[in-house]
Amino acid sequence: MSPSVVSRWRNELMSDGLLCEDERFLKNNEGWSPEQRFAVVIESAVMSEIELAEYCRYKGLFVEQVKERRTVSIQAHELKALNNHKVDKVVKEYRQKIRELEKELARKEKALAETAALLVC
Repeated sequence: MSPSVVSRWRNELMSDGLLCEDERFLKNNEGWSPEQRFAVVIESAVMSEIELAEYCRYKGLFVEQVKERRTVSIQAHELKALNNHKVDKVVKEYRQKIRELEKELARKEKALAETAALLVC
């Protein structure tokens, strides 16, 4: 079936009032903002397959698109959690290094003070 036939049918349905032209029905669903994509994932998270299919028809999406967006959202969350864990580990190592350097500095300042006291006497 050619795209021109589908376009003609779509225009006929819109002129008959059976299909509304709405922002939700973007020709290219990839044009959706990240917030809109995430909203779809959240809204459809607890839906059954039948409800999801109905929701997708209403939004002008394919079920596979919603499932793919859900997978991408989960992977992004896991990646962020992994990155946070790595950052926490690095921060912990730096704090330990700072404590060690502060102890060494305090020891050297004490030794310098003792040396200065001996020279004054």
